[in-house]
Amino acid sequence: MSNIDTRSRETAHTEFESWLGVRMLEAGAESARIELPYKEENSNPGRQVHGGVVASAMIVAAERAANADAPESANRARGIVTANVAYLASAVGEAIIAEARTLRRGKELRYLRSDAVNAEGKPLGTATIIYRTAPQDDPPPYPFSVDRSRDADGEVLPLGKMLTGAPFISKVGISAVQMKDGVARLNLAPREENLDRDGRVHDGVVAALLDTCGSIAAWSLVTPKRGLRASTVAIDVNYINRAPSVELIARAVTTGARREIFFNRVEIETADGLRIADGTVIYRIVIPD
Repeated sequence: MSNIDTRSRETAHTEFESWLGVRMLEAGAESARIELPYKEENSNPGRQVHGGVVASAMIVAAERAANADAPESANRARGIVTANVAYLASAVGEAIIAEARTLRRGKELRYLRSDAVNAEGKPLGTATIIYRTAPQDDPPPYPFSVDRSRDADGEVLPLGKMLTGAPFISKVGISAVQMKDGVARLNLAPREENLDRDGRVHDGVVAALLDTCGSIAAWSLVTPKRGLRASTVAIDVNYINRAPSVELIARAVTTGARREIFFNRVEIETADGLRIADGTVIYRIVIPD
C-alpha cells in the first residue's frame, strides 16, 4: 500500500462504522486508511470475517477519501454509484486494514481504488468504486417494476436459517424469508446501527445484504456435506437510490453455475417498491469428492 500523509486520526463517522469498530489511521486529500479490529459479531462460524464486513471496510475507506475535501451541505447529493469487489483471501480472526486512493477526480464523479489487507500485509480484497458528489439534492426517483412472481413460495431450507444465524448476519438484521431452487429472498430490518451520517442505510450494509442474498441462492442448490468450502469470489453493486431507514427486501436468483462457481443476480428494494440497488454475486462452493 502507498504511504499517506497523516492529516487526522478520527474514529467512526456513522452508527454503522461505530459498531463495526472503524478506526481512522491516516487521511489525505486524495486517500484514506482505516482499521477494522476483529470482533466475533463481524464473523461467520469458524471466526471467518463476513465478506460484507471486508467490503464495508473498503467502502468506508473510499467514502472517507472521496469526502476528505468535499464541502458539507444538507442539500448536497453524495454516495457510491457502483462498487466492484473482489475477494482475494479470507480474514480469519484478524483485523482488517483498508486503504483507498483516488484514481481520477472529475467534477461530480470520483474514481477510487480500495484495498484490504491483514496486519501482515496479506491481500484480502480489492475494489474499484465510483463515488458521486453533486451540488444539489437529487429529484424524486424514477418508478421501476420488480419481479415478485416467486414471492408466493416462502419456504426456507433449514440450511438458510443456520446461515443467516451467523453473528454478523443476525447482528446487522438480515433474515431469510425464502430459500429454494436457486431463489432467495432476505429482509433487512431497520436498525440505528446500520445508518450512515445522513440517516440512510450505510452503503456497506447494502453490499453485505446483496452478498448474503446471492450466496443464499447458491446454497439452496447444494446438499450440505462434511468438508464443504465456500466463499464469495466477487460482487458488483449498483447503488440506484439512497436507502432510507426502513426494511429492505433483497431477491436473488442463481442464473448459472460452472462446477463449483455459482452466478447470482440480486435486486434490493423497499417494501413500497423503491429500487435501492442491484448487482451480481459470484459465489464458490467446493464439494469434496
